[in-house]
Amino acid sequence: MRAYAYPLVVAAIWGLAYPLTKYLVAFFSPGFIAFFRALVGFLMLSAVSKPSRLDWRVAAAGVLNMGATVLLINLSVMLSNSPGLVSSLMYTQPLFLIALSAALLRTQVKASEALGVALGVLGVVISAMGGGASLYDLLPVLGGFIWALGTVAYRQWLAERPPTATTATMNGVAAIFLLPAAALSWRASFTVRATLLLIILAVLAQGVAWLLWFRSVRELGPVKVGELSLLVPVFAYLFSYLAFGAIPTADQIVGSALILLGILTIYIGAAKLK
Repeated sequence: MRAYAYPLVVAAIWGLAYPLTKYLVAFFSPGFIAFFRALVGFLMLSAVSKPSRLDWRVAAAGVLNMGATVLLINLSVMLSNSPGLVSSLMYTQPLFLIALSAALLRTQVKASEALGVALGVLGVVISAMGGGASLYDLLPVLGGFIWALGTVAYRQWLAERPPTATTATMNGVAAIFLLPAAALSWRASFTVRATLLLIILAVLAQGVAWLLWFRSVRELGPVKVGELSLLVPVFAYLFSYLAFGAIPTADQIVGSALILLGILTIYIGAAKLK
């Protein structure tokens, strides 16, 4: 049972990151928050494992997974009224992953994957186009696509490398990539509370959560951990309600449920093949 506690903690941390970021964008620019997260992630993971060698493959994966994706999350959270919805739309990543794998890697799309994609797309349409959302909520869908592209790059180029060391280097690359965005959009109000929460966000989301993620994958396997990661939007909605009293609309509930059902269908299909 203890092995299952790790991915649950990860889901709770990454779910908390959405409403916490919503609070912090009132004090810091999205670019600065993303840069600070990547920098702290690099320092923490480097303290645990010596960073891996830097080459163009690690650089590309770092920019996509740790740089552009987190920046889009922060921009989406700032512009959206619902951090929970942003989380659900970001988790369209597995849907894009199937499409990109089929297009770029020539993998065969299974029936369960096709059904999952169909449910997920329907969920996105309902969530993003319904009365409870805005066009800004399409930004995290773009984030999900970039995240999926980064995942394909990681699987093809870096899957055999030590994960903690590689992720440390990816965070370092992301910090360099995000530095211009942090500088050009500089906005920072270092109040005691905001600064403390920014540090907590970076340490938990970019350091502790990744370390627990690697341990979870090692003990439970990627499919089971992937299933449990679907709790991230659930935690995001819960913490958003506790922090801001944000209650999801009917469109958001139905759309998010369809997205998660579609992704769960994909994971169940993958598990049956193990």
